[in-house]
Amino acid sequence: FKFGSRGNILPVTLDNAGHVNVTAYASKEDKNVRVTLINKEHGHNAKEVTVTIGLNAKIRKIETMSLCSPNNDPASRIATLGGAEIDAEIGWQGQWETHAGTKPVFVIKPASALIVNIQTAFRMPFRARRHPGAFCPIRKNEPRPDKVANLIANASPTNE
Repeated sequence: FKFGSRGNILPVTLDNAGHVNVTAYASKEDKNVRVTLINKEHGHNAKEVTVTIGLNAKIRKIETMSLCSPNNDPASRIATLGGAEIDAEIGWQGQWETHAGTKPVFVIKPASALIVNIQTAFRMPFRARRHPGAFCPIRKNEPRPDKVANLIANASPTNE
């Protein structure tokens, strides 16, 4: 959870019209929005899930890191994070993978998770305490802070 939960918790609306067993969590810190997508589908009829993230912000860069096990078996004692096994003796050698383009669409294998780091073009506003008469300036062409806080993830089975 170290990689996907830095900053403040961000509410997520998950549109799951395909009724797949998927969960989404999000946080925001400065210019980064981090989304953890977990595909809980497993077994013989497990499905890959395609997730599209809707974020009201200009995206500069997207990086991903997957957590998975061989053959997508949740009972496996072997797992990789960022393409490398987690080994107590040699340490972890995994890394973030740069996602091509700025369209946040991802395919998540069964029994795996994907951590998505979305770097936006501006510092993500935090919810400020409102005091009577307080003024919160918004730069030109910058989305309103209350609009940035909405994150929508649409999930659907990939194999239909």
